[in-house]
Amino acid sequence: MAYHINKLHILVHPGFDFFDAHTYPDSSCSGAREESAEKVLNQYKKKIDSLADDDVLALFSASDKKNYRRDYASGSKWTEIERYAKTRLNPRRVIRLSDPSFLCRGDDPTSLSTLFNILDKRGFDFPEDTPCEIWGESAGECVAETALQAEKHFTLKDLTIPLKATDEFNRPEEINRLTQSLREMQPKTKVKVENRL
Repeated sequence: MAYHINKLHILVHPGFDFFDAHTYPDSSCSGAREESAEKVLNQYKKKIDSLADDDVLALFSASDKKNYRRDYASGSKWTEIERYAKTRLNPRRVIRLSDPSFLCRGDDPTSLSTLFNILDKRGFDFPEDTPCEIWGESAGECVAETALQAEKHFTLKDLTIPLKATDEFNRPEEINRLTQSLREMQPKTKVKVENRL
């Protein structure tokens, strides 16, 4: 039996500031930075709450698989969003992968290929015209690069970055800057940036 995917959501590095503070205690995630990180996590929760029952959420964690599993098992703050997503969506529709290969090693589509292989193994019908939204941290770097890699290696419809579901959620002026940055990285890109959740 094939399962339909209404829309694919790729959440990049959720909880990164908390991860950074957990991994490098000297960098301290306190005060304004912690408050900002908490706001971003709340935006992710709102976004997850808005997903349809037939959407799929793929999370690219900020760490490798071994460290993420340890942190997830111990209930680390930065892994909270995966637990939240699994309570809101069918766990079959939540996929977590370690830090994307293309962000570490340049033009390496291994992580995206792994994602699509998992979708296939779980029995999802994934036509090329499936819409895709990419959100998370940081909008101007990791999210943008993920969107461009997805566009380059796979034929996906309506690749969109919903800016309010990123760490730039409260800055509408970022749309033009991010759109320009995407065009500079890949002149023929069709990735859209929209000021919405």
